[in-house]
Amino acid sequence: MRKLFVVAVCGVLFGAAGMLLAQQQYPNLGDQPIVLDNDHVVVQMMEFAPGEWAGEHSHPGNQLVVIVSPTKMLYREGGEETERSFKPGEVFWIDGVTHDHKATSKGKAVLISMK
Repeated sequence: MRKLFVVAVCGVLFGAAGMLLAQQQYPNLGDQPIVLDNDHVVVQMMEFAPGEWAGEHSHPGNQLVVIVSPTKMLYREGGEETERSFKPGEVFWIDGVTHDHKATSKGKAVLISMK
């Protein structure tokens, strides 16, 4: 069911033209598994453990995030740090900005990066 949802979301987003993008890189996490890669989007499954820090990074294009399991993380952008909690099924948008985040609990999310 979740894969069907991701495919449906990707279908809606195909109209978004954008920049060329390879697999999103996270300095401290290594490569995250790719679920789908086509001319429009790269879809990755991201899993993280408490204390894992993604490292400062930016997204060349925008990114849609779908939360799969509940999680908490510290998020830092522009020198400001906030703790955020997410519930399964939450969906949010990240503009192509430089930021970093550190998990304070185990979690899983689907990342849909626009090209």
